[in-house]
Amino acid sequence: MKFCHLCLIAIACLFAFSCEKVSIDSDTYTKYFDLVSDDVPGSYVDVVPTELLSKQYVEKHIVGYGWESVAIYKVDRNKDVIAEYEIIKDGPLSSSDNKEYVDMFEIRGFGVDCLIEYDPTKNVYELFSFDYDETTGKISLRCWHVGHNGKLVHLSDDVMVCVDSKDFTHTAEIYMVVFRKVSSSTLNDWRDQHPYELIWE
Repeated sequence: MKFCHLCLIAIACLFAFSCEKVSIDSDTYTKYFDLVSDDVPGSYVDVVPTELLSKQYVEKHIVGYGWESVAIYKVDRNKDVIAEYEIIKDGPLSSSDNKEYVDMFEIRGFGVDCLIEYDPTKNVYELFSFDYDETTGKISLRCWHVGHNGKLVHLSDDVMVCVDSKDFTHTAEIYMVVFRKVSSSTLNDWRDQHPYELIWE
């Protein structure tokens, strides 16, 4: 009887661990969006999800949870990866070493002050509005790589993938970010470690 009990615990742990596994292979996610533009050098590139997700579906899988970035890619117009970034939680950043701080955030709903960004380098958090447009896939995250005109292209229980096309320099820069849902204990740690709200005056 004791042996069976231990087996059940081991199986439960195995399932719990497997749920945490998230693919960070770029090829896994590029099928979920198309890049559309005019055949003109320097023209804007629009990110078009291959399947638009309903707001109800997004609410079910996103709201009430914490998320962190686990992979950041820069891709070209053919969706080929031209740069991959190392995600770090502390230490210095340099534009030449392709390192980026981890994005850590919590979504509590739609509307004002529903997006909570946790600073990985300080004990502060910021509040922002959050929304999702089910007609275009546009999602209002604050993460720099997908915070301009980011589109939600894939969402499952544990994985969220967003893609953004930026044209600040009249040359399209396209970024894809893979986010992983964190455990409730990790989210509670974030809250404990970031007790102060950052308010800009």
